[in-house]
Amino acid sequence: MDTPINQTRNRFVLAIDEAGALGYTDHDEKEPGEFGLAGGVLYPENAERHIQAMVERAAFQARSGYKLHITDMPVPEQERLRQFLDDLVAGESLWLFYSAVSAAGYHLEYRRRREAAAKANAARKSKIKISGGDRSDPDRLLEEVYRDVVFDAIAWCNDEYDGDYQLTVRSDRTEEEILSRLETSVLSLLQPEHNEITRGKGFDPATKKVIEGGRVSVEWKMPDSFGIKCTRENLKVDLTPLATEMALLPDTLVNWISHLLGALVARNPDARLNEKAALKDFPLAGRIYRFTQKVPPHVADTLLGRKQPLDRVNYPGRPDTGAAGAEDEAAAIEPG
Repeated sequence: MDTPINQTRNRFVLAIDEAGALGYTDHDEKEPGEFGLAGGVLYPENAERHIQAMVERAAFQARSGYKLHITDMPVPEQERLRQFLDDLVAGESLWLFYSAVSAAGYHLEYRRRREAAAKANAARKSKIKISGGDRSDPDRLLEEVYRDVVFDAIAWCNDEYDGDYQLTVRSDRTEEEILSRLETSVLSLLQPEHNEITRGKGFDPATKKVIEGGRVSVEWKMPDSFGIKCTRENLKVDLTPLATEMALLPDTLVNWISHLLGALVARNPDARLNEKAALKDFPLAGRIYRFTQKVPPHVADTLLGRKQPLDRVNYPGRPDTGAAGAEDEAAAIEPG
């Protein structure tokens, strides 16, 4: 008989943090190559006290009056902390995850979809004007990169334990609303079958009346080939902030990766941010799960049905690229 998930010994914590441009889809990049980033350090739940004690013994010191974050440490302490993380990841066999999204790519994908929706709405035969039919609310890049990292961590759990695991996501931030939505959005996308119904209303110009009761139904089924098992018993987002010492781990990871990617986009704003070549100088690249042979790249892109990652280079029509690809997408939407 299989062990119930709530009794599994395979319990892990994904400690996450973020850096960079984390605004909304309706905001373009402020500087060429600007990006948002999230990173996560995965460790066994029963090793947390041991790891925390190791960090405490290392006794890292911030500058006077500052919190214990890598950017608030003197340069020698920053270097010592990076070396500590390097040794810790190797010694404790920890796994690392990250996702970087171009602010321009994120914004232009949003514009492309709005343009597609507007074209599809204009092609409708009905004269009823659907409320919100030609626009969508902007999403936040912070949610995008958090979700990407959680997807990758879930893929690792499935690769290693085939559904027999519990993964708890924690952060040092108090983004309760975002973190609670994160759990819901991840789980909804990972269900074997999903049916999402959105009810709306429209305006009839002939009768001058508002019509309610219409609905849009979106259904999808997780392909069996994905082999990803995740239920509410497998995944939990814990809103309790990480202890300061444990929060140093993802804080150091995202700061380190952000520094390397920042230098990369300074040379080439169109650089691809989530490929191994982007972190060729990162000594811990071998512990980043998406770079191993076990997982296809861009798990989140596959799950979300994207044809391409949200990299700046994939939108060659900048800055007037809102209509790029929109006609093809609109043509795929059957006019009502």
